[in-house]
Amino acid sequence: MSQAARNIPWQQLGDGTALALSSLCTLHCLALPFITLSLPWAGWAFFETEAFHQILLFGVIPVSLVSLGLGCRRHRGWHLLGGGIAGIACLLAATQIHELELSLTLLGSAIIALAHVVNYRRCRQQACQCHG
Repeated sequence: MSQAARNIPWQQLGDGTALALSSLCTLHCLALPFITLSLPWAGWAFFETEAFHQILLFGVIPVSLVSLGLGCRRHRGWHLLGGGIAGIACLLAATQIHELELSLTLLGSAIIALAHVVNYRRCRQQACQCHG
């Protein structure tokens, strides 16, 4: 691995990206119905499709697993990885249990976001190299 690649704060970047994606899931669930009703002509239909949900999932899952895994390897807080996996399980379950889709998505997103915030803070407290 090159020196430049080693200097990139991958775990910090991953935590931030996963936190943003989890927030996007929450915003999507809470705001999109109101936006769609308010601006039906704006072409928001794609954001309601299964394809959009899959795109979000395929972003959240690898980013969360990698960044939580890197952080947990550094500070040994493996329960955070377990929390992230539980949040991912909620998001996956939401795609199958349509009656609970909103609840499971919000719960999963909150769990994932919390795991990343705690992961980020633990690394900062222990002065991991991933945080400069």
